[in-house]
Amino acid sequence: MKNVLDYLSKFVFVFTIIFFFYGFMQFPDSPIRLCGENQYCGKQGQSHTVEDFERYKRYGTINIISFPISFFLLFINNRNKKVAE
Repeated sequence: MKNVLDYLSKFVFVFTIIFFFYGFMQFPDSPIRLCGENQYCGKQGQSHTVEDFERYKRYGTINIISFPISFFLLFINNRNKKVAE
């Protein structure tokens, strides 16, 4: 069980970091927001489609969920290692 938790925590942490940097590459002008009737733009004024906006929202939601889970799993894994010593 400890090996599973160890691998799971590392996998989730690596996924979280990679996904975070994926967002920097995909959305360099984030946040994407509504800037007119059915128009979306980034902070530098570039126009975006509704699909871009929806992808950005999904990206933000996944980040909000994955970061706490990642740190919680790493905390539990680290705690289990200290107890085992």
